[in-house]
Formats: sequence, C-alpha cells, structure tokens
Amino acid sequence: MKGIVLLLLVLFGLTTTLLSQTLEELRIKGDYVDRPLHLVLLDLEINYRLNFQFNSDELRQHKITLTFRRAPFSEVMTQLLQETGLQYNEVGHRTFKISRKTDQVPIVQSEVQPSRQNVTTSGVVKDGATGESLPFANVSILGTTNGTETNTEGYFTLFNVPTDTAILTINYGLSTGLL
Repeated sequence: MKGIVLLLLVLFGLTTTLLSQTLEELRIKGDYVDRPLHLVLLDLEINYRLNFQFNSDELRQHKITLTFRRAPFSEVMTQLLQETGLQYNEVGHRTFKISRKTDQVPIVQSEVQPSRQNVTTSGVVKDGATGESLPFANVSILGTTNGTETNTEGYFTLFNVPTDTAILTINYGLSTGLL
C-alpha cells in the first residue's frame, strides 16, 4: 500500500513538473527512426503534455529519422519540420497548429513615385434602349467642374481626364448615368 501511495505521489510530482515548465525550459528526449511525422507529434503530445492541431493526411508522407537528447522544444520543432514545407504556430497554452508555410513576398519600396497624368477622352453618347445618339448631352468628370457637351451627332471630347480614378457623369434631360 505504501508503494502505491509513493508511486502516485511521484507520478503527481512529474505531472505537476511537466505542466509548470515553460516551453523554454522544456527539454525533449527521443529517438525516431523512419517514423511518420504525425506519430512523432503524437509521442510529444503524450510524453510532454503538448497539443498539436494538424491535418494528418498532410503529415503521413513525411518520415522522420532524428535523435534528441534534452533538446529545447523550439529546436526539436525546427528540425522536425525542416524541409517539409510546414510551420508551427502557438495558438494557446502548449497548443500548436501545424500548417503549410505561406510564401511571403517581400515588400519593396519603389523609388519611383507614381505620377498622375491626364488624358483626352472622346466617344459618343447613345440611348441604351434605342441605340440613338444623344445630341447636347452633358458629359463631366464626377466631383469636378471639368465637362463638355455632345455635338448634334452625340460625339464628345473631354480634355484633362485624370487617369487614376475618373468617373464620367452623363446628363441628358432628366436622366443621369455614370460611366
């Protein structure tokens, strides 16, 4: 009876020690020979009270042959996932998500500043239902005073139209349209 109580106290002490360790203090021991990655992670979950979230189909194809002797947790994870195209992120207390690495494209600051340019726009304004040209319709750039009027054939030419974000407004009688 004393032996069982002593064993329970030792197990309780080990469990408490494992749970109170920070990841920086955690040291991993293991010998894995040609073992699927998902089984290695399962071993770490059981022996070190860790939790991994992953798609096991993605991990089955990766075989691990490594030996760890009191290696830091971060080093173990780096070696396990090396050359797999996978990464790990902590998502909770002792909980990690294993996912595919995302390709990070570096953002490069351009030395050339974009310049706003103006262009000349021309066209013909027609009735959408009948296809007839609309003479003397007003064509203007939304939010500006820049505008013109179509000729008797519905043709117009508008100068100094900004290339960045110009919206044309067309007024004909009581109707207004945006283009």
